[in-house]
Amino acid sequence: MRHLLLATTLSAGAVSLIAPLINQGFGASRSDQPVVRQLSATVQSPTSRNALADAEALAWEAAVLVQNPPHPVATWRNARLHWKEAIELLEAIPADSELADQAKQKLAVYRANYAEISDRLKREKKATQNFKFAQRNAWNAAVLVQDPPHPLGVWQSAESQWQTAIDRLEAIPQTTTLAAKAQQSLKTYRANYQEIQQRVKTEETASASLQEFFTKANLLAQSAEAPISVAGRADVGISYEQYEKLVQGLDQQLKDFARHPHAKSHPLYNSLTQTMTDHETALRLWKTYLQYKQIHAAWLYDDLYDQHLPTELVPPSDIKKYSLKTSLDGTRLSLRVSLAQIWSDMRDRLLLTRKQQQDFAAQRQAPSESGKL
Repeated sequence: MRHLLLATTLSAGAVSLIAPLINQGFGASRSDQPVVRQLSATVQSPTSRNALADAEALAWEAAVLVQNPPHPVATWRNARLHWKEAIELLEAIPADSELADQAKQKLAVYRANYAEISDRLKREKKATQNFKFAQRNAWNAAVLVQDPPHPLGVWQSAESQWQTAIDRLEAIPQTTTLAAKAQQSLKTYRANYQEIQQRVKTEETASASLQEFFTKANLLAQSAEAPISVAGRADVGISYEQYEKLVQGLDQQLKDFARHPHAKSHPLYNSLTQTMTDHETALRLWKTYLQYKQIHAAWLYDDLYDQHLPTELVPPSDIKKYSLKTSLDGTRLSLRVSLAQIWSDMRDRLLLTRKQQQDFAAQRQAPSESGKL
C-alpha cells in the first residue's frame, strides 16, 4: 500500500503541499502534540486565499490523524472527512482565480489521498465486521455441541460454523487494528475445529458401522428364515467358513470404530459390541455342532435338516439369553433354528437401534446457520 500524507512518510508531491502549512504555523515544531485547526473567519464565504489556507490546514490535520497505522474505523472516517472538506474548499476556488492552478495541483493529490483513506476505511470496516461475525459463528458452534451426544447433522453444522469463523478471521488483513486479535483467536478456533472434525468422523463411522452390521444381520436372518430346498436342506444360507470370515470383517470394523476419539462413549458402541457378542455366540454354537458331528459322524450322517445338538453342550445362559428352542424332552436343539433365532433377534435389535438414531437425529436437528454475510 502506498504511504499516506503522514508527517513521517510523505510522498514528494505531498511534501510540497505540506511545506506551505508549516510556514503558516501548522505543526511547525513537528511535535506529537495535536494540531488545532484555526480556520479562517471567512470559511462560510471564503476568498480563494482563505479557501486554500483552510484546505491545507485540513490536509495537514488529516495526515496527522493517520500517522502510525493501523487505526480504528472512527479515525479513518474522521481523516476521510477532513480530506473531503479540503477537496470541497479547493473545488470552490474559481477557475479564474490566480490560485486556480495551485488548487488544481493540490486537488489531484487530495483526491488520491481521499481514495486511499476511503480504501483503508473500507478494509477496517470489513475487518471489524468479519471479526464480529466470526465471534458469532464461534458462539453458535459452541452452543450447538453442548451436552452431547448429538447426531451427525449437529456435529456437521458445528464444523461448518467453525470453518466459517476461521475463514472470516483469515480474511482480516494484517494492516488492520484487529489483525493481532484475529491471529490469537485463530489458534483457538482451529483447535476447536479439529476437535469437531474428529467428532464428525466418529459419528460418520458409527453410522456406517451400524448400517453395515444391520445389513449383514438382515441378510443372515432372511437366509436362515427362507424355505429350505431338498437340494440345500443342510444349508442355512451361508457356510461356516463364510460366516467366520463375515464375523472377522465386522470385528475389524468395530475395532476401527473404537480407535476414533469418543467412540467407546458413543451410544452405538454398546449396541455394536452386543452384536459382536451375538455373532461370537452363533459361531461358537456352530463350531460345537461341527465338532460333535465329526465325532458322531456314523449316526449323524442323515441329520441334515435340523442339525441337532445336545443341549448339554450349550451353555444354559445362551439358551436363556436367546430363548433357544429345545426338543420336547429338553435334550436337543436345532443349530439351524438356533442360528435363525440369534440372527433374527440381532436384526430386530439393530433395526430398533437404527430407528432410535433416526428419531434422535430428527429431534436434535441443528438449526440453520446464522451470521453469514
